[in-house]
Amino acid sequence: MLSADLEIYIERYDQFKSLFSDKKIFDTSIPVKLIIDYNLMALLKDSELDFLKGKNTYLALPYVLRRTNSKVFDFVSKLETESVIKGILLRNPEEMGHYLSHRSGSLKFISDSGIYSFNDSSVKFLSESVDEITLPIELNKGEKKGLLNDNSSLGRERFSVMIYGRVPMMISANCTYKTSGQCTPGEYFENFGFLKDRLNNDFPVVRHCDECMNVIYNCVPLSLHKDMDVYDGCNLRLCFTVETGEQMNQVIHKYIDLLLGKVSDIASDIEKITGGYTTGHEKRGVE
Repeated sequence: MLSADLEIYIERYDQFKSLFSDKKIFDTSIPVKLIIDYNLMALLKDSELDFLKGKNTYLALPYVLRRTNSKVFDFVSKLETESVIKGILLRNPEEMGHYLSHRSGSLKFISDSGIYSFNDSSVKFLSESVDEITLPIELNKGEKKGLLNDNSSLGRERFSVMIYGRVPMMISANCTYKTSGQCTPGEYFENFGFLKDRLNNDFPVVRHCDECMNVIYNCVPLSLHKDMDVYDGCNLRLCFTVETGEQMNQVIHKYIDLLLGKVSDIASDIEKITGGYTTGHEKRGVE
């Protein structure tokens, strides 16, 4: 089973280096779309940005966009002008509104799962505005399958599904490090902390210092390797946040093997690499 694109989202520099040191990832029959987080892209050197030219690269905009952070739009224009990116991942309605009213050039738009697309009406509205729609993480597989079938005239290549990655449990326009007197913005890139719940589970807290905000991720990653057939023809997204570069490459190869039919099950492999996984709302959805 092959997807339209295998989308790989990264937000750490060691992931960037590891990804491009493994040429086998890009040397298969599966087309790869690379989505790079804004904070990571802003730290790349000019030579590394030049390396991305001609590749199928997208920029993921910040989860929270403050009025004072207009440099984000300037950076997008720079990357578009220099042919570094082919499109952007819109994280919220404000970003979508800005770019729909200032649309120019040939940039393609992907709406992220946080932009409402829970029913046919919202899908129809988004399809008229963006090139690709990310299906909500909260829907179960039956509900997502229903949306895909009801909107089959659009083509499944207009949709993407997150099939691996830690789900954001909270996006906080407030920084736990700053409020606790531990603001060290120079260290945020590789150093993240954890919140521990009553069951002793660790929830990674990732800083985005340009926006002075945090993303708190689930204690284990989502992995939908058992339900891949439901999303045949869609863009399949692997999201890497706190994984090391080595872990990331291992997960990518397991999914590529599954997509190419070289293996029939990767459950034990994902369990070994990540220490555990969840299928999220795939069975029950949100009640």
